[in-house]
Amino acid sequence: MLYFIPAWYKQNMWCENEQQWYMRRLKSEFDETIKQITLFHRNVDRPYRILVLGYSPNFRHFLHRQGMYRSKYWSCFDAIAQVRRKKVAVLSYHDIKWPKGLEFVYSPFSIIALQGDVKYAQVEFGEDGNPISIDMFEDGKICRRNYYDDRGFVSSTVIYENGIEQYQDFLMENGIWKIREYKNDGHVVVNPTCPDYDLVPDVKSGKAGEPVEIRFTKAEYDSLEAVIEEVFASYVNLTRQGDSFFVAMHPLHIRVAVSYTHLRAHETDSYLVCRLLLEKKKKQTSETVSYTQLRE
Repeated sequence: MLYFIPAWYKQNMWCENEQQWYMRRLKSEFDETIKQITLFHRNVDRPYRILVLGYSPNFRHFLHRQGMYRSKYWSCFDAIAQVRRKKVAVLSYHDIKWPKGLEFVYSPFSIIALQGDVKYAQVEFGEDGNPISIDMFEDGKICRRNYYDDRGFVSSTVIYENGIEQYQDFLMENGIWKIREYKNDGHVVVNPTCPDYDLVPDVKSGKAGEPVEIRFTKAEYDSLEAVIEEVFASYVNLTRQGDSFFVAMHPLHIRVAVSYTHLRAHETDSYLVCRLLLEKKKKQTSETVSYTQLRE
């Protein structure tokens, strides 16, 4: 099995780079990882899977734009929030339960909801015309921002106080928060009423089976990165020693992936690739690890 770990992030944050349709991209979405996946996507004899480590509620739309919609993938945040839905669902802002008496104003860029003469909410849309976020306002200041998943539900919500971010809840499909990230110091709390994440037991066969619930080892983590590290390590433990991992160069990947793995280059017919293997030893904080792909 071939595993691709892309770096489709917004700067150095564990989230996708989805943006409003009217915003200009500073760089193209297309990169070397997309090029590599596209090549294997056309070769049905080589099974592969994309490992998405960051928060990506609009990942299906991204795959569609790149011509890779049917690519198999594993999402770390789907595992964390125990999201098991796969298909895209059409979501309209009309489907949302709004207070009675709101007036919707259609601007050239977004939709503004007015309660009398007061701005109540602002609906933002992505490049494919799907709603990606809704900002809620109180006394002229933002108080909440809901992020919508392209599978038809709210996937996270950010709470503001006096216009300043306080914390972000990552939600399950039923709207219950799974983990909460506090913005002041970045620490993360797990909901004690649902302290499990999903793990697919038969990754070795390359097939998607029924998820098994695994208990988080802690009730509180120092950072979101630590949560991703734990869930990702559990997934890597299920892979075979002969599986190959193609990791995009990114600072976030070095900190998380190397914590539980080490890299060993092996030679193929045309180039050297880096294979990601399970590291049984304890984390060596003083060790600096780098990895490259060298072509002949």
